[in-house]
Amino acid sequence: MPMKLPGSSRRNFLRSAFGTVTGFALSGAMSRTDAQSANPDASPTPDPVESKIDHLREKAKSTAEMVEAEARGVEMWDAELNRVYQLLQKQLPQPDRKKLIDSQRAWLGFRDANRQIVRAVYERAEGTMYRPMAVNAELEIVKERAENLRRYLEIVNEAWPEQ
Repeated sequence: MPMKLPGSSRRNFLRSAFGTVTGFALSGAMSRTDAQSANPDASPTPDPVESKIDHLREKAKSTAEMVEAEARGVEMWDAELNRVYQLLQKQLPQPDRKKLIDSQRAWLGFRDANRQIVRAVYERAEGTMYRPMAVNAELEIVKERAENLRRYLEIVNEAWPEQ
């Protein structure tokens, strides 16, 4: 049974959560210069997948549209993950290719288990703001894997000796 907060605590919590959602919706508002100074290692060129998702987020006006933007984001990051996975698989020698396949299978189990807990946690939360937050939590799992695979591919292409 979820803990019920007293009226004032509940209002404070909802204000805080609304601020989080508002910040989430405005995440694209930070200038590139601000983003660069916050993370000096960040590329000055925005990620093309993230740029498309940010565009969808900016257009979203309702909760349903926010959920749809995040769901499309999951699909876009999943497509990018699969694209990079295929490229990486082609670059690796057979013994390392098997390691990649094993790693991907294990990650798929991790992703699916995380989806279950994300859904369990967010589905019981009161307030429509949690719906886009839940889908964003799923998006972040896929995005992180895609970015990891990108880094692996970059290292193989830039730092491995010619074969």
